[in-house]
Amino acid sequence: MPAELDKVFAWSSLLGACQIHQNLELGKVSANNLLHLEPNVAIHYVPISNIYSSAGLWNNATEVRKNMKQMGVKKEPGCSSIELRDEVHKFMAGDVAHSQTEQLYAFLETLSDKMRKEGYVPDTSWVLHDVDEDEKGNLLCGHSERLAIAFGTLKIAPGTTI
Repeated sequence: MPAELDKVFAWSSLLGACQIHQNLELGKVSANNLLHLEPNVAIHYVPISNIYSSAGLWNNATEVRKNMKQMGVKKEPGCSSIELRDEVHKFMAGDVAHSQTEQLYAFLETLSDKMRKEGYVPDTSWVLHDVDEDEKGNLLCGHSERLAIAFGTLKIAPGTTI
């Protein structure tokens, strides 16, 4: 493996660990080195932005996103998919484009209500937006994985593996 790729792998791994362990100072060092090596790779910007957001440093996180935009670096939004009856259904976070959007969100809201009544408390610590706790819970509900699983749950016969 070329030495440059070794460095990218090492700095990227360290930056990911800094995000998990919320180590802001080492995260900044890791990000600076990583972005020096590969400044046009969008996925390298996300962990440092998330570290800033987790620390409540919203201006710093915004600055990272602004720098990406100025450099023409774009992060592709993630999506989730599920195949039913030889048709692939794709979902993105907050997706409202699917033909059964209303049914999906109604199902997820009903499910969330039932779960909360049973004592479930959503872990909103990974929702890295400067919004109140209720809105963070709503953002979790519209995550692409949840939409895909909800769709499968609604469309597949009970007892069938998704």
